[in-house]
Amino acid sequence: MLVPHFSKSLAPFLLTCAYSIVSGCSNGPQPDYSNLGLVEVSGRVTLDGQPLPNAAIFFVNEADKTHCYGVTDEVGKYAMMLNNQKSGVIPGTKRVEITTGKNPLGEASGNTTEETGGEDEDPDASPRRRKNEKVPACYNDRSKLKVEITKHESALDFDLKSDCSTKTAN
Repeated sequence: MLVPHFSKSLAPFLLTCAYSIVSGCSNGPQPDYSNLGLVEVSGRVTLDGQPLPNAAIFFVNEADKTHCYGVTDEVGKYAMMLNNQKSGVIPGTKRVEITTGKNPLGEASGNTTEETGGEDEDPDASPRRRKNEKVPACYNDRSKLKVEITKHESALDFDLKSDCSTKTAN
């Protein structure tokens, strides 16, 4: 009866191996962020003095088109993320885009798109507009807002105005 004894001692080993394979003992290689000099940046976004909830804020590096993002909460507060695992912003000059029309997390935002058309339309306008976009194009598609992220940054607030004037404060 060597076979049953062998099976009883092999069973826990096989179960352990199967569990390890299914649960994924190793998460694989992890990215090394240590050489990026990431700076934690957060702040608040308002539109005409009111908090702007559920808005996406992008800091875009115009040289290589990379970006980081944040999403505002119900009181307009955001924290910038390098990606979905790591917070922070790589230092440098960034173009700022703020929108309620797209979600950087790829989640449904409830905003639907509609085609724009017509001969009286602005030729420089984006060909697709979001129905529920609350932020003027001068802060998103046509944004000229820029920030210089240094190792000393921590808070950047954006007080947007419907007439496209703005004020950033540290």
